[in-house]
Amino acid sequence: MNKTILVLAKFDSFARVAKRVADGFAAAGFQVDYRLIAPDRREALSSRMHREIGLAKETPVTTPDTLFRSGELAGLSAVYLGGTGAFVRNFIRRMREEFAGRQRPLTLTGYPGVILREKLFGFANRCGCDFVLLNASADLDDYRAFCRNYGLDAGGAQLFGYVFPPFHKENTAAIRRVLFAEQAAIPATRKERLYLIHRLIRYAARHQDREVVIKPRLVPGETSIFTTKHHLEYLLRSFPELPANLRLEYGDIQGLLEQTDLCLTVSSTVALQAMWYGVPTGIIRDFGIRDEYGTDFFRESGCLVTFDDLERDALPSVCPAWFSRNFAACDAALPEIAEAVAREYARREQCGDWSMNGNPDAVFCEAFLGFRPERFAKKHRIAAVLNAMFRRAARIAGKEITR
Repeated sequence: MNKTILVLAKFDSFARVAKRVADGFAAAGFQVDYRLIAPDRREALSSRMHREIGLAKETPVTTPDTLFRSGELAGLSAVYLGGTGAFVRNFIRRMREEFAGRQRPLTLTGYPGVILREKLFGFANRCGCDFVLLNASADLDDYRAFCRNYGLDAGGAQLFGYVFPPFHKENTAAIRRVLFAEQAAIPATRKERLYLIHRLIRYAARHQDREVVIKPRLVPGETSIFTTKHHLEYLLRSFPELPANLRLEYGDIQGLLEQTDLCLTVSSTVALQAMWYGVPTGIIRDFGIRDEYGTDFFRESGCLVTFDDLERDALPSVCPAWFSRNFAACDAALPEIAEAVAREYARREQCGDWSMNGNPDAVFCEAFLGFRPERFAKKHRIAAVLNAMFRRAARIAGKEITR
């Protein structure tokens, strides 16, 4: 068997997981080709992101159109799709059209972190892949239930786990450093973000013996799955005086957590990483327990707190049962997943069955997926221009009559 895998990644969070997948498959004897998906410069990874993920600056960049036009997919045994649900769904749909029952590479996909919202919609986007890699037993159970409800095959669902470097911090009685891990779009509004900074400043002022570090998700100018509309670095300028023990830090989250005694966030995946490392973790619920903010995911974690709680040092403690269902480490799973892919490809080579696993059409109407609105856009633009010209001519004619 020709064991070759193309690993594709779009955005930094997916690129980090894809890098771990690439390394794991290489260790299992696969020939690995790692590429980034970046249709334009706005979606390209920054130099900082390359460095923190461990990617070379010259990592090849491609697009789905380039891959399908080149025909190189036909010579592969597997493709890992590290991208959003829409990216995965569109790629799988093009593979159906391109190969149509002919020999093809197996497809894998997964998630870069906590599934905060629209879980079933995400499953529907990914269910056409041969292997869907889930990060926790709770997600695996939910995906299998989803497939049962829609009559889809869940045989390719695999427990993958979170991609965190191994580390464990010894608990200390004293809190010397507090880390707040920000998210690009949570909370969303300027008012909420100003409140967030106000409370962090007040916390720092009332605990001057502690260093309070704010870790923004993105450096200004960087992009990811979500963009930051109200960047904390800019909003901090709205406050004339900042405590000497409060600062912004753009360093790697791994290094910051190793020096942290209390981790705070609204709903970042960093929370699970901190919990795994043994760092006390608080999920800020001042903005409400909301599905769109991801705090609903943590409702049974035992870690929901308010800033008032934190100022009184009423610290949270993670529920072990909740954590065991919602977290798994990926290291042990990767060799088994690579072996499962090799076995499945060999089986299909022997029996000649290259049908696509699952059927997104059972969830998404084929008529909708095949609809091309751009066919109508030009007509609408022409009509809009003509209407504007007629209205302008009517106004000019009216003025002339008045005169």
